[in-house]
Amino acid sequence: MKNKEKNGFSRLLLPEILTVLIGGAAVYGLGLLGKQLSVENALRDAVMAALGLAVSGFFLRREVVDSRLDYDNGEHLMRFWTAVWCSLLFSLACAFLPAGGWPFLAVFVVLSLFSNLSVGIVFSGVFLMIATLWGQSVGIFFLYFISGVFAACLFQHLEQEFAIGIPLFLSLFCLLLCETANVVLLANEHLSLEQFLVPAANLIVSGILLLGILKIFSGTVVFRDRVKYLELNDTENQVLVKYREEDRSEYFLCVHTAYFCERIANKLELDRDALKCAGLYHRKGWDLMQETPDMEFPAGASEILEEYKGTRKYKKAETAVLYCSDAVVSAILLLLQKEPEKKPDYEQVIDRIFERIREKGIFSECDLSLRDWNRMQKIFKEEKLYYDFLR
Repeated sequence: MKNKEKNGFSRLLLPEILTVLIGGAAVYGLGLLGKQLSVENALRDAVMAALGLAVSGFFLRREVVDSRLDYDNGEHLMRFWTAVWCSLLFSLACAFLPAGGWPFLAVFVVLSLFSNLSVGIVFSGVFLMIATLWGQSVGIFFLYFISGVFAACLFQHLEQEFAIGIPLFLSLFCLLLCETANVVLLANEHLSLEQFLVPAANLIVSGILLLGILKIFSGTVVFRDRVKYLELNDTENQVLVKYREEDRSEYFLCVHTAYFCERIANKLELDRDALKCAGLYHRKGWDLMQETPDMEFPAGASEILEEYKGTRKYKKAETAVLYCSDAVVSAILLLLQKEPEKKPDYEQVIDRIFERIREKGIFSECDLSLRDWNRMQKIFKEEKLYYDFLR
């Protein structure tokens, strides 16, 4: 118990306390010595910075406790805190840079990718506040806040297809528009190419930083999990081979379930690899994995399976797809086993299954929309040839 509390303190509270203390002290020192502010003004800025960091840290802890961080970020908080400390240094350095040349897009994107969208925006907003403490206008704050939030939203959920071309272009284009409106047009001079030099340099630096961040992110998060999924979803790995030898019929039930999980995930734009993995291991495979210490589920599949095994009030859309896929495959296999010579009315069977699921109310708090439910039901009905193959 003591070790658990110690680990919780070192993972959550200790980095937060250090960030608040160092951030407040750095803002106070920079205001007093670097900007020649009065003691009162420097203290005010330090208090606001410390409070902003404290509130952001509290919000992060809430998201960690509720398991709402993206990817496997809840298990690797130090990479987020490292990004936080780098962002703090950057926000302090902005006091000595021209306001039109702050590459703040990188701050919003890196903090969002290594936590989640809401945590990234909260922390980035605080760092942007720190950067604008010393005489910058409200327009400068909104310039980087709007473009930063837009960029963070565009780069959210990169685990399916790591396509960055369009998000990168739109992010930089939004930054250019904001820079033009808040920096170039407000300059008390006639428009000239020279006025675009600093914004252009900002675009180049922001683009380079974003590419570097995305490369680091792909190597540490996206493709690392993808390699794990390739191994777990390989039907010749040691766990699935053992599963097939111990219970052949249930193993193939899981294979068929995984097929539907993957197909529906593609249509509904869900986590395809995690859903396929959950479909393969959602029965006895879960127990066999616990007996194999050198193999473990990535965070995405683990969250689906833990919710599927642990509760009867499902919230994740992926868990709903897994549950429905298992229900449809199990029902059709059972009918084919009981009456092998008779062809079932597949559409009628699927309609009954979905009607019973709705009556149970176990997905009343689920993330799936009514439109997605109908699309999923339609996908099951379109697979008549696949069901005939199960005979």
